[in-house]
Amino acid sequence: MICLKNDYDRGLINGMFVKMDHATKLDDRRFVAMITSDEGVLIDRPSDAPCYSGHYSDHAEYDKERHEKDWKWKRHLVESTFGYAITVHKAQGSGFRSVAFWDDGLRVDRSKLLYTAITRAMDTLIIIQ
Repeated sequence: MICLKNDYDRGLINGMFVKMDHATKLDDRRFVAMITSDEGVLIDRPSDAPCYSGHYSDHAEYDKERHEKDWKWKRHLVESTFGYAITVHKAQGSGFRSVAFWDDGLRVDRSKLLYTAITRAMDTLIIIQ
């Protein structure tokens, strides 16, 4: 999972990869989980980590108004989503062994995006045009 919002009190940084275990649903908007960093450091136990479920719910049933309905709920919850494929900007300066970048050639800020993709790759960079 990838963290989507800074929570300095918990030690969570936007773009940080985390592992969530023992998830338990509280209601339609919240769940609790044991959160550990990708290095295995315990960040929060389930009773201390109320998490926002809307980003995961959108993968099952998309609700284009979810953000507007939930913005007050999300303010004090841990926000995360699936991190199996992320944008170069969500990587937040992290490096990855392999990066695949789809260059559609249509963006005005193309050179900035390309630079960001290149600087994320440690071993392999694939540019798809």
